[in-house]
Amino acid sequence: MNNPEVLDIVLMFLGNNDYDGLGNSNCGCACLKSDIAPCGEINGDCRAGYKKLCTDECDHEGYDSSDPKCWHIQLEAVK
Repeated sequence: MNNPEVLDIVLMFLGNNDYDGLGNSNCGCACLKSDIAPCGEINGDCRAGYKKLCTDECDHEGYDSSDPKCWHIQLEAVK
């Protein structure tokens, strides 16, 4: 890429470092590489992280204990 746009730079970083997406604990949002910035923007305090399926201990915005596909982005690698 000769002069990549910001989203391209973010996607390259996530891919090159094996991250799954971005998360932001301040606003409770998260996005995956496959659907980066669906809101149309990336906040300056978004952080790279890993997709983790939710458990009963989750309390993030949008958590739905009845949804087996519920997930969030966590900063530490999923073990």
